[in-house]
Amino acid sequence: EDMAARRQPSGGIPLDHLSVEGYVRGMSRKRPDIEVTILRIPAILGLPEPTVFGELLAPSISPVLAGYDPRIQLLHPQDALDALLHATMGAAPGTFNIAGEGILTLTQAIRRAGHVPLPVPPQTFKLAVRLLSSQGLRDVGASQLRYLRFGRAVDTTRMREEFGFTPRYSTEEALHAYLVDSGTEPLITRATLERKTAKIAAMLPAPVADRLRAGVDTTLCELEAIGALPDPNEPDPNEPDPNEPDPSKEEAL
Repeated sequence: EDMAARRQPSGGIPLDHLSVEGYVRGMSRKRPDIEVTILRIPAILGLPEPTVFGELLAPSISPVLAGYDPRIQLLHPQDALDALLHATMGAAPGTFNIAGEGILTLTQAIRRAGHVPLPVPPQTFKLAVRLLSSQGLRDVGASQLRYLRFGRAVDTTRMREEFGFTPRYSTEEALHAYLVDSGTEPLITRATLERKTAKIAAMLPAPVADRLRAGVDTTLCELEAIGALPDPNEPDPNEPDPNEPDPSKEEAL
């Protein structure tokens, strides 16, 4: 919390955050009789506004910057509200980082959603986003690109020891809650995943297609390890049981 920005951002949300903090700190110096509390939150993941990170979890194939796997620290929306309430109910004033326990990388989060990260060169990342825009992705600006390259993780020692607040949800639990609430559907069968991969790989240059297939193999291994892929020998619960009578035919009789 004592660290200053190493460089002034050119615009976007980071510049807004610094401007607001500067205004509040200036007011605090002029009015020492007013207690000021500043909460620094790395990323809230929830509905109805999932942010760019949330949108990256939506498509079956999610572009990521090749050579980077940023660390992600999340806060559940309810924990954000509870932290604001705690700040107004007599908590110690000051500047505090507010985030859930634990860290995930971006590719881990995408795989937790049952989807496949596709590494693409930074210079073609925006093109990849536009190609997938029909699946929920929007255009990203310079600040979002920095976030997707380097991530954001914070020390929350002061939050617990001085501010006296502990979020109910860890980073991983906040991610899981979002995936459930948003209805994000994983690619739950090997056959479905391989069909989608083959269609997309056919439109990509050979090196990129190879990276995609490697990502698919890794995702399948992780999903199988946690039991997230159904047994191919088990019947699909959505398919009718051939041994059960067809109600429509009974009605016709």
